[in-house]
Amino acid sequence: MDDRQEGVSTGSRPDTLTPARGTGILTAAVSVALVALLWACAGPMAQWTAPEAPFAEHVYLIERDYTSTWHALLRVFHDLPRGKIAEASPSRGRIVLQDVEVPVPGHCDCGRMGKKPLDGNAVRTTRVRINRQAPQQTRLVIRCTYQLDVPFEDIYGKKVRVRTVECASSGRFEGQIHRRVLRLLQP
Repeated sequence: MDDRQEGVSTGSRPDTLTPARGTGILTAAVSVALVALLWACAGPMAQWTAPEAPFAEHVYLIERDYTSTWHALLRVFHDLPRGKIAEASPSRGRIVLQDVEVPVPGHCDCGRMGKKPLDGNAVRTTRVRINRQAPQQTRLVIRCTYQLDVPFEDIYGKKVRVRTVECASSGRFEGQIHRRVLRLLQP
């Protein structure tokens, strides 16, 4: 009678086993099934889509002299609740406001994460330039840039990284400045 069983070693150590035939195929099949199961649970990755609006400067022609327009701009920024002047240079025709956080809806478009629009508080940087076009005409250029920190999360909801995205201005703040300057310059 033969006492050898399949899978039992007959070498010098009787307590060691040799793998049975077909276990390599079984291991590969289990691995493929596990990977397929994990892939199905992961779902589609949400990707960031840039805003559709252009990143533009807002340019206005004001029918008043340079000095009057400059002083009107200073008054407008002095009266704004969150528009403190960081730098003002009348000789260069430049005003820079301190950065301020504003809500994304209504002020800018930061794009989408998947199909959902990004929201939160973006940091607005405002730079204003004016220059003399004619004796009674001043060119006003307002550029607002917005940046939003977007956290990326893993499947467990844990933040894995933060990306700063550029947002496109809606033109709301720039138009507000222009309208206020015009009101101050009306005779």
